Amino acid sequence: RGTWGWAALWAFLAGLTRPTGIILIPALGWEFGRQRGWWAALGGWLRARWRDADWRGAPARVRALAQPEPWRAGWQRALAGRRRALAAWQDSVDAPWREWAWWRSGAWRRETRLRALAVGWLAVGAVPGAIVVYMAFLELRFRHPLLWLHAQTLFWRRDSMPILGAIGGAIGQLFSMPPWTYWQARELVDLGPVLVFGLLTLVAIRKLPFAFTLYMFALLYLTVSSPVLDSPDPNMLISAGRFLVAAVPMFVLLGRWTKDRPWLEFSLVSGGFLIQAVLAGFFLAYGWLI
Repeated sequence: RGTWGWAALWAFLAGLTRPTGIILIPALGWEFGRQRGWWAALGGWLRARWRDADWRGAPARVRALAQPEPWRAGWQRALAGRRRALAAWQDSVDAPWREWAWWRSGAWRRETRLRALAVGWLAVGAVPGAIVVYMAFLELRFRHPLLWLHAQTLFWRRDSMPILGAIGGAIGQLFSMPPWTYWQARELVDLGPVLVFGLLTLVAIRKLPFAFTLYMFALLYLTVSSPVLDSPDPNMLISAGRFLVAAVPMFVLLGRWTKDRPWLEFSLVSGGFLIQAVLAGFFLAYGWLI
């Protein structure tokens, strides 16, 4: 909606709540650039470069050098192509400003471009700023600004790992367990949501705003990239299902799909209640679940 002041406030609070709020940075940065027309300008410039016959025909220009005095005509064509590229780029920069409704309504008179840029950058930098504030608190209280990061490594024994290696290791771990056992079911509770939400993210690339896709990619990466490698419990992706509760774009997508499909809505809601009942019963029977 362009209300970047509120976006900055909520992003700051998200960064204070959990350091995983960094997944908001790519989405906020993309959306801010989209509203300012930066990506449209960049796309227009790249398209102009691609359409430039002189740029695509660089080998032809090299061959033309072997002809008598070809350099003058080739140089003139190159200059003309660069002028066309510059004109197309300038037009792509100016087009978003001409088309925006707030420009036509006169809202631009109430705030300068410099102020809008400052508020937008404030929203993009709100999460890192919140993490810095929390690190300053840890420094004052415990004399250890990276305590939150070291706690994950020392207490929870989480280590960084390439995302494909982590998923492959978790799948291999799943099939290495005896079938129909507690640990295999426990692995599915975390691995299942990762696989399902990863597939839905790929399916929804053209169905949801690209900022949502960036948010999901960042969330999935953060969920999988730090598996538990040294643990007595054979579950590399422990708590992954819990981390994916923040996958709001996927719930929006499922809500759209169930709007005109009652059978899908019934399946998701009834199946979700059934799984929740099983997990709640297991937990109330003193079962370990996280």
